Amino acid sequence: YMGHVSSIVGAAYTQEKYGTGPRFTPMEKERQEEAVKFLIDNAFQRPDMFLDDEILFRIESEGAVARIRTAQARVLGQLMNQARLDRLVEYGALEDTDDVYTLIDLMDDMREGLFGEFNDRTVRTDIYRRNLQRAYLNALDQRLNPSEEDLNRPPSRFNPPATAPWTTDARAVIRSELSAIDQMAAQGIGSAGDEMTRLHLEDLRIEIDRILSTDR
Repeated sequence: YMGHVSSIVGAAYTQEKYGTGPRFTPMEKERQEEAVKFLIDNAFQRPDMFLDDEILFRIESEGAVARIRTAQARVLGQLMNQARLDRLVEYGALEDTDDVYTLIDLMDDMREGLFGEFNDRTVRTDIYRRNLQRAYLNALDQRLNPSEEDLNRPPSRFNPPATAPWTTDARAVIRSELSAIDQMAAQGIGSAGDEMTRLHLEDLRIEIDRILSTDR
């Protein structure tokens, strides 16, 4: 279901008009904003309904943390799909940006939704939040630094080949986004409410530096 919601971002309406008008119309900015907010409020929150230890320890000795991490990373991968980011860039270039949801809008919403607590007076993160934030950095890393295998992959309908990052505005936007998250993490270190949160914030900064240093 979260995949269906993700598909709204960067989407367009299509109608077979055969010369009577535009066939494709970018989806309304408001609807895309609502889709991202839904994901932030549902897919990217701690799913307490699945974390009842009275039930979990009856059926397994471990696995809940990894299972949630994998599920959230999958949704992030769908949302950060290269074709989707490319459409957001293109629609922003072709249309009036006041009425179109752009890649910058997506990054702003994701930063606030996934890292907003870094601005709190006392910063605390649990293991699910930390895994989510690391998964987001990994998704941006894959877009900014695609592997040679991805760059050379034959195109297909559902799995387009990766585009060299320097050929699109997405590179500048992602680099700016990583720098903004780094600044938030730096400010949050002094307000960390526990040792694990402090270590996590420091680790995020190291990982961001690695991603930006790897960028070709």
